[in-house]
Amino acid sequence: MKEIVAKAKRGDEEAFTVLYEFYFAPIYRYVFTHIGSKIDADDLTQDIFVKILESFSRYEETSSPPLAFFYTIARNTVIDWHRKKKTQPLDEGIENILRDPALDPEAEAIGGEEQKEILSLVSRLSPDQRDAIILKYVNDMSNKEIAEIMGKSEETVRKIQSRGFAVLRTMIKKGDLKK
Repeated sequence: MKEIVAKAKRGDEEAFTVLYEFYFAPIYRYVFTHIGSKIDADDLTQDIFVKILESFSRYEETSSPPLAFFYTIARNTVIDWHRKKKTQPLDEGIENILRDPALDPEAEAIGGEEQKEILSLVSRLSPDQRDAIILKYVNDMSNKEIAEIMGKSEETVRKIQSRGFAVLRTMIKKGDLKK
């Protein structure tokens, strides 16, 4: 992968296409989770990859994979999109991940109503809590990668996740999760 990244940084279109194909699904899933509209998520994901292409020469290889760089651009683009639209992230966006087999067929096969309800509760968390939990448990990223994306320390990310889970437990105890 390092060789492909190096070629892409030098402007090799074929190498960037490989990165695009490899990272498209997790970036699209992230965008769709926060946008909730397939059409908008399609358009925004394409915009994100154009931004990535335009700025990839500045990508610094660290111990984190390029996905952290991609997520940083995706996160900032989603935030800008919400500002321009003057909208808040949609609750149904997270639930739709489980409903749309094209996004995650395995989750569709094993996901039940309880899982959808929990994800609906996650969508009600603060943006930082939601991002930290989604990146960790939906996108299977390490706290180090999440910290880099969010521009925070690993300890802060752990605290954000912990507080997010505390809020989720409170919502469940209050009966926000149907039994």
